[in-house]
Amino acid sequence: MALSDTSNRSPKKSSHTVWPLYLFLAIFFIVGSSCLLYAPVKAVKTLLFIRNAAVTTGTVEDFVAKRGSKSTTYAPSVTFNTPDGRLIRFISQISGSQSAYNVGQRLEVYYDPANEGNAEIKSFIPLWMPVIILSALGLAFSGIGGGMIYAIRRSVKDAEQKEALLQKGVLEWEAESDWQSATIRSATGREATFFWLFATVWNAIAQPTGFICLNAVIYEGKGLAAIGLMFPLVGFWLLWEAVRRTLQIRIFGDIQLRMDPFPASIGGEAGGMIELPIRFSSGNVFAVSLSCEQVIKHHDGSRKELIWQEAGCAASTLGPAGTRIAFRVAVPATEPPSSDSHQWTVRITAELPGLDLYRSFVIPVIREESPRSSRLTIPLAPDLMPCEELPVGTVQVKRHGERLLLRYPCRRNLMTGLLFAFFSGWFLGGVSIFVFNSPGTGFAILPIFGMIGASLLLYAVWLLSNSLQVTAGAGELSVVRRLFGIPIYSSRVETALVRRVEVVKFGARGTGTSLKLIYRITADCGNGTTLTLGDGVEGRTVAEEIARQLRQACGLIVPAAAPLERKQQLQPQPFAVTTERTLNSAATMTCPKCGVTQPITDTCTACQVIIAKYVKRQSLMKGSPLSPATEERQTSFKLRLVIAVISSIVCIGGGWQWWIFSTPHADRKIESNSYRSEKFKFAVSVPADWKRYSVKEAISCATIRKEYADQYLFLASPSKPDESMLVVNISGVSLDNFKSFGWDGYVAQVAGRNTVKFLDIKEINGLKVHRIGYEIAGSYREDALFEAGNKLIEIYFYVPLGNNTADRVTETRAILEDNLRKL
Repeated sequence: MALSDTSNRSPKKSSHTVWPLYLFLAIFFIVGSSCLLYAPVKAVKTLLFIRNAAVTTGTVEDFVAKRGSKSTTYAPSVTFNTPDGRLIRFISQISGSQSAYNVGQRLEVYYDPANEGNAEIKSFIPLWMPVIILSALGLAFSGIGGGMIYAIRRSVKDAEQKEALLQKGVLEWEAESDWQSATIRSATGREATFFWLFATVWNAIAQPTGFICLNAVIYEGKGLAAIGLMFPLVGFWLLWEAVRRTLQIRIFGDIQLRMDPFPASIGGEAGGMIELPIRFSSGNVFAVSLSCEQVIKHHDGSRKELIWQEAGCAASTLGPAGTRIAFRVAVPATEPPSSDSHQWTVRITAELPGLDLYRSFVIPVIREESPRSSRLTIPLAPDLMPCEELPVGTVQVKRHGERLLLRYPCRRNLMTGLLFAFFSGWFLGGVSIFVFNSPGTGFAILPIFGMIGASLLLYAVWLLSNSLQVTAGAGELSVVRRLFGIPIYSSRVETALVRRVEVVKFGARGTGTSLKLIYRITADCGNGTTLTLGDGVEGRTVAEEIARQLRQACGLIVPAAAPLERKQQLQPQPFAVTTERTLNSAATMTCPKCGVTQPITDTCTACQVIIAKYVKRQSLMKGSPLSPATEERQTSFKLRLVIAVISSIVCIGGGWQWWIFSTPHADRKIESNSYRSEKFKFAVSVPADWKRYSVKEAISCATIRKEYADQYLFLASPSKPDESMLVVNISGVSLDNFKSFGWDGYVAQVAGRNTVKFLDIKEINGLKVHRIGYEIAGSYREDALFEAGNKLIEIYFYVPLGNNTADRVTETRAILEDNLRKL
């Protein structure tokens, strides 16, 4: 008789208790739906505008500030002339912290001949970015709102139905809709749907963010923006997980587990059979694990913690669909049954040609007065696990006479250590960028984020560099811990003092089907000390085998049936099922290596080859044969997948290159016609049609090129260097000297040698700029001096004297002032 534990069951929330959450999510959904509905309307309007618009050339006249709650952006104000000579001015709908255009820049403009005020810059970003933003926000908001409303509503409805069944006397596990029969469906389909929805919503927000951050890092030199690249990376991972689960369904179909017994019971066994649509091959090894996870609920969600796990191999044989696999796992009497707070999961994995198999099934495990056993006549899954050498990456075992030497190498914690190193890099990198760019803010967050990053880094170093060596036997047990090969701890005791060697659960590692418990092996000594004889060991089976060998070396009583001594040395063999018709098989077999016909056996009597190992090795080299339909389906699907991936890469890369090189984007000019000084924290840019020059190309004076060339940071000209030039220079006058004799003294020095035509001190964007213009050697030169990085920076330009000198001076001065406004 099944025992139903209902005393600890928490009361379910009714739909009346979550209506405030419904209202909040409904607002999200309505806003998102409105954006989604308006996005195509906006797209059609843009298409009609482009279709009916005329094209002319406009000029960037100024920038209009648009002040927000936390920042100020600038939109270009553009003017153009209509065919009848009227001057039209419009403000672009796209603005940013750094404009993509410069004052005086000429560019193509779309405008409506029937309404000249309806105009926009002829470029992809100003025309289509509103549509992109509306679509992304609409998809994100409606997806989050609608998805959560559906999930909460379904959860509440299921809870109400379950509660009604429980009140009628139905056992708790029988009230679950997925457990109405012994056939359990895999959770892969639901997982694929979840990942696709979540990946779509996440990438709708993260990919535009990543695009902006990538541009900021590459073209604007803002290293802090690299932190934002974590979001699109997570988005790519979500897409990969969604694709993986979709491929599982596409290749293997809807795999179902037929449990025997149903349900499984605490203190009894869990088992079942699965039919796979692949041709049977004795070289295929199917790993199976049974896990119990505790569901820990919080006010903001829930998480799962692995508390028990048993792993082994499933037996395989020929089946109606291709391959039939079956397994049995003993369930300990000390673990809790299935409930809202505990979940039992069967995971089955296999390395197969084309696509590896992984499936997970949430099964019912109940507590009964008489525990149930499976009727499948196969060994337990742990007993079918091949007993070969222990994992070299976990432990290296050597014997020297009576001594047992165990060495745990550094790489046993490789993936965990790299993960901690990755996150420590993000924390420390972000702190470093803050400190470098904003010392006040950086030092404020340094104690918190710096300590977190440093702690993660130290732990990563510990995981990646520590090794453990254990020597047992000949009456002595010694332990040596090394860091980078240097001993940092050692202990030595007599084996007579060792009372027991235990396997202790330490934690879990991995996710999904790769989730494994991590164990630590300890020795309890009679002198009150506890020695660590192993750590970072994945899987209880491996940990128990290491502990068994240590008990034997220390002279402790070895169990009559050691865990791995009972295990078969070969791969799983065909099995018989009492509840199903046993498949007929021939009484003889042919060795796949030498071809000798002989009775069915594990090892060939002629060539002494272990048949299962030989078949597995051959299948890995050549690939296991599949059924014609499955093989054709896998081949065609893989071909389409490869073509789709290559096409996506080509389209994305081509679109990127087209956008970079075919539109007047700011980043393009910043790359080719600008200068950014990370040392002095400023940048200057010139129009796209200007050309940059080196000191060697622009200056003929040999003394300057030899001794002062490094002071000329940037040189550019719209025509030729000898006709006009804009220069960024570390002034030959030191900042201390400039402050000592003052601006008046500096002006007097210049006026003593040249004719001064222009003079002022101006506050530009909070920067105090000293400007002076004068005639020198047949040219007009104008200097702008300001302080940056404890240096006196000089931006100057010169224009040869002539008929159009005034216009050229006005145009170049506008470029200089525009740069000063953006410093």
